[in-house]
Amino acid sequence: LKNIEALLAEAGLNMSYVLKTTVFVKNMEEFAAMNEVYSRFFQKPFPARSAVAVKDIAFNAKVEIEAFAMDTRALEVLCAEDGCHTCNDYCCETKLDIQ
Repeated sequence: LKNIEALLAEAGLNMSYVLKTTVFVKNMEEFAAMNEVYSRFFQKPFPARSAVAVKDIAFNAKVEIEAFAMDTRALEVLCAEDGCHTCNDYCCETKLDIQ
């Protein structure tokens, strides 16, 4: 998780930009301990998450976490403009031409 946090920081982002994680756990009996550490890195609303029990993980690790993040800063600025969310004129979806 520290590696994910560092990679995001290089892009000027933080863990709140993570949308989905996949957690690979070697021993599901250690899931609760992993979850306790995991919860220190994320706040509500938590990203979507899948957990998969696996036989082996590279470098003999107990857990591997894959994360998908998206830089939504431009959308956040666009949606914060006056008139957005009212859809009287046009909204951020129209500005971005999202269908």
